[in-house]
Amino acid sequence: FVDHYGDPRGEAQAMGLPISEWKNTLLALLDDPDTEVSVLVAAHIAGLEGFAAVDRAKLVSRLFQGLRHEDFYVRTAAQAKLRNLVGQGFCVDPTDPLSEREPAIRRWEERWMER
Repeated sequence: FVDHYGDPRGEAQAMGLPISEWKNTLLALLDDPDTEVSVLVAAHIAGLEGFAAVDRAKLVSRLFQGLRHEDFYVRTAAQAKLRNLVGQGFCVDPTDPLSEREPAIRRWEERWMER
């Protein structure tokens, strides 16, 4: 019921969840020491209107961390959002071991840094 438009039907507000507090809590999770948490939060909020003011470089950095994560779901979520956010057609096979993914990840990071 809380999406990138806020709380259009007032459901969150009715449950006592002020949108500003919810956003601040979610933004704080971008700095969570658990990489899985910070990457999935970055993937969730990347590109959402309500989070347009979030530092894009910070989001992209978290998503690149996600490409190196041991969990398949985290890797695929990070890649999907990176392709949308960065707009480059690089692809990393999330089923490959890190040693095989790493060169492609580095090339993608270098391309991002050149922007």
